[in-house]
Amino acid sequence: MKRIIIFILASVIVIIGILYLLDKTKFTSLQKEILDEISEDDTVEISIKRYSDNARISTTDKEMIEKILADVSGTELKKEVNDVSSVSEYAIRIYLKNDKNGSSNLGFEVTKDKNYIVLFKKSGHTKYKVVSDNNYLKTIEKLDLQLPDE
Repeated sequence: MKRIIIFILASVIVIIGILYLLDKTKFTSLQKEILDEISEDDTVEISIKRYSDNARISTTDKEMIEKILADVSGTELKKEVNDVSSVSEYAIRIYLKNDKNGSSNLGFEVTKDKNYIVLFKKSGHTKYKVVSDNNYLKTIEKLDLQLPDE
């Protein structure tokens, strides 16, 4: 009888552990998904578009890029399997160029409510829910985006 109880308890603990680990794999960060792909050898250009009025800006200014990347670096994400129904507000594209690897593009879109991010990489796009509240768009929101010529 003792063996059966021990076996059942061990099985329950193993199942809970597996479920916990599976849930943990759904968590990541913008640091891991985007910023870790940027090397010191890369020439970086960031292009930002605000969808509400089509205002845009592109910059290669290292100081500005460092501020933007520092803001988003601590943003924690949870993989979202459901459709993100909120409308996107910002599109941030990061263009990387270097002599060794050529060029590549990374990017993400942020919803109006700032609760969701869609990451764009070579492998396609993935939807995430923002689980940290670190004001990750503070530098971007302060930028003087230019309205398109009409």
